[in-house]
Amino acid sequence: LTARHGGNFANGGAYRVYAKAFDRDNYDRGDGSGANDAWNGLHSGFRADWDNYTLQGDVYRTKADQNDFIPNFGPGFGAVLDNTLTYTGGNILQRWKTQTASGGLLTLQSYIDYTSRIDPQVIDDRHLTLDAEAQYNLAATGRHEVVVGGGYRLVTNNESNSANFQINPASSSDNNFNLYVQDKISLVENELYLTLGTKVEHNDYSGFELEPGASLNWTPNERQTLWASIARAVRTPTLLEQNAFVIAQNGAGTQLRLVPNGNFDSEVLVAYETGYRQQVSKDVSLDAALFFNDYSKLATFHSLPGFIVNNGIDPPFLVTPVEFGNSMTAETYGGELTASWNVRPDWTLKGSYSYITIDAHSHDTTLPNQETSEGLTPHHQLNLRSDWKINDDWSLNTSAYFVSGLDTSHVSAYTRLDANLGYRVSNNVDANLVGQNLLQSGHREFGTATGLTAAEVPRAVYGRVTWHY
Repeated sequence: LTARHGGNFANGGAYRVYAKAFDRDNYDRGDGSGANDAWNGLHSGFRADWDNYTLQGDVYRTKADQNDFIPNFGPGFGAVLDNTLTYTGGNILQRWKTQTASGGLLTLQSYIDYTSRIDPQVIDDRHLTLDAEAQYNLAATGRHEVVVGGGYRLVTNNESNSANFQINPASSSDNNFNLYVQDKISLVENELYLTLGTKVEHNDYSGFELEPGASLNWTPNERQTLWASIARAVRTPTLLEQNAFVIAQNGAGTQLRLVPNGNFDSEVLVAYETGYRQQVSKDVSLDAALFFNDYSKLATFHSLPGFIVNNGIDPPFLVTPVEFGNSMTAETYGGELTASWNVRPDWTLKGSYSYITIDAHSHDTTLPNQETSEGLTPHHQLNLRSDWKINDDWSLNTSAYFVSGLDTSHVSAYTRLDANLGYRVSNNVDANLVGQNLLQSGHREFGTATGLTAAEVPRAVYGRVTWHY
């Protein structure tokens, strides 16, 4: 259920408000049993705009069922428990822009965001984020268009720990400072552009990080564009890697523990991309892109020397501590091809194909088989879409998808067909009949067949009515 309303203020400016609510039932497993993954939620927000000022905000609450495995030393060394997670939060953002006397554009933005994740079986997780940013677009001078900016972000963390999952300290704060600069240089007027830029940030986990980038864009004529880029990016450490203590698994006289590693470093990506776009005719366009990503310092698990625990409650057991490390490298490469064809003024066909390969290399010698990410992404994905406006009242939109299988979790390749039949009842009312996954009763898209998340996406048919006023 969705409602949205907008209008104009009497003294200038415009606004819109919205509210959404949903309730989704459980999916089923392959054996027909329920997967305990029902969820429901409420989401509401607003946005108001004046000439140079924007104010917007959102609030939400979502409840999601799931199954959790809680380790212990009882039968089976653990229990699968039904759990309900509750997510709540809200945010408010303001943005102000002004043109300077020299012709530049100054933008100031700030926001506050609160999020809470209540997990009765594992951990209660609450974060408050305060963020401020300033950006200045200098007036274009000669061949240069320069943008400079900077920002500061403060995140406060508050955790309510459980026996099996702890983050220490339970209350903390994270600070992040950043500065950036970008220069778009016109090498050949209206034809060839070189863009250079970099971002420098400092965070409390890994210190200073440098993220430079460069791109070249060539438009030899109004129908063709070629581009290429290179950029460095990082995924900075989090509380999980540097501050978490987790009892991950129990066995006969043994226990596997995840322990903190304050030296865990940022994961690093150097990304190379190139692409070509052509407007073949007024009705046909083509896009092609290739990429190669070079990853280093990727997260791995590293086993530490074990020790015996005799707590007087459980029989003595051997603890094997495991910490996060940065001992994996990887390369991913692939490409994407998309095409669009306006067959007739009332009928459009679109298609896309993408390919990706992941080659991961773990250099940790304490734990084997850490390259499972290679088999968790489908190599091939194909999509065909038809949008047909039958007449002034009727429309039919159909989409067909092919996704290749996943080797690691033994997910079979599948083909999916969706359709949306629309009818304009009146100037104010639209009705739609929607069918999803029409070719089969259900299929698994991720997770192993016996895992806690082994749900199948079912065939679904539903109706929708939209009222405009």
